[in-house]
Amino acid sequence: MRRMLLLIMCVCYMGILIARSLTALPNADESNYSLPAWNLANHGSFGMPVAEPIHNTVMPGWTKPVVGFDKNCYMFMPLPLIAQAAWFRLLPYSVLTLRLFSAMWAIVALLACFYLVRKLTGSDAVALLAAALTASDYMFLTRASMGRMDMMSLALGFLGLTAYVHLRECRFKRALWVGNAFVCLSGLSHPNGGLLSLIGLA
Repeated sequence: MRRMLLLIMCVCYMGILIARSLTALPNADESNYSLPAWNLANHGSFGMPVAEPIHNTVMPGWTKPVVGFDKNCYMFMPLPLIAQAAWFRLLPYSVLTLRLFSAMWAIVALLACFYLVRKLTGSDAVALLAAALTASDYMFLTRASMGRMDMMSLALGFLGLTAYVHLRECRFKRALWVGNAFVCLSGLSHPNGGLLSLIGLA
């Protein structure tokens, strides 16, 4: 019964995310964060092909001209770019497929949230409520249907906390290794997610 309710919740939520992904206006971050991954999948470099090299202009707050973005772009954490490049080798590049990448990680985050709360409380009902409340949060829903790395970072952080809580009683060293490995991957997706996950693990 618990697994059936969890499955129903995830399927319904994925439907909501797909509907929002189809109707939400495009965001500038979605192109900025996905084009290096698209370029890596198709041309083998992290360049942002829509960025024109500006040799004599300095952006506000920067000290040097912006040169070479069209060939190499290292201003983002590497893990989402590599994962998205693999994703774009499987599915055609579009706003919808980009957003589905985030939606997939949102489902992983909700499942990790469920199992974390269930392990801490011993209650299926409380775990389902926690996952449902997380899913209904406006910022969670917005980020889950936006083509950014936020959901990937969150899901990996939740997986680290969940792995640690599940393993700590019987295999403490493995709990530390696995938990910290996921936290590290979370940080390689977005520094904020990694730092928050590390604080939670500590």
